[in-house]
Amino acid sequence: TFNFGKKKDADNDGVADRNDKCPNTPVNTAVDKSDCPLDKDKDGVADYLDKCPDIAGTEALSGCPDKDGDGITDSEDRCVDAAGTVALKGCPDTDKDGVADIDDKCPATVAGVKVDASGCQMDNDKDGVMNEDDRCPDVAGIAALKGCPDTDADGIADIDDRCPTAKGTFENKG
Repeated sequence: TFNFGKKKDADNDGVADRNDKCPNTPVNTAVDKSDCPLDKDKDGVADYLDKCPDIAGTEALSGCPDKDGDGITDSEDRCVDAAGTVALKGCPDTDKDGVADIDDKCPATVAGVKVDASGCQMDNDKDGVMNEDDRCPDVAGIAALKGCPDTDADGIADIDDRCPTAKGTFENKG
C-alpha cells in the first residue's frame, strides 16, 4: 500500500506518527524534531510544564532551582545559600526561637525563652529585667528586686510590702 497524501499524524502536531517519539504531546505545545516538548534548560521538565524554563531546576519544584536544597525555590527563598524552613521562607533559625537568623538581633537566645519579633528576650515594662526573670513583668522596677518596684524605697518589693507607700522594716515585711 502506498500513501501519496498526507502522512498520518494522530496528535496533529505536524510530525508524522512514524517519527513521533512523544505521540501524546498536548496540542499547541512547542516541540523539537522528534515531536517531544521543548526543554530549553535540559532539566527534564518540559517547557510547557516548567515554571522556570530558562534555568535548570528539579522536577519536584516544577523545574525551578533550589540552590540550598531546602525544598523552597530560589525565587521564593529569602536565604538562597542556607537551608531553612518553609515557615521562615527558606531561612535557618539556629537558636530555634522562631525568628530567622537574618532578622535575629539576639542570635544566641536560650531555647524555650519567649522572644519578640527581633529575636530578643521580651521585657514588657522596659526596666532591663527580662520577662523570664521579672516578678513584675508589666510594671517597671529594679533589678535587685527582680524587676518589681519599691515605691517607699525600703528595699522590699511592693508586691511583698504590707505597706508599700510607707517605709518599713524587713522584719515587718515593709
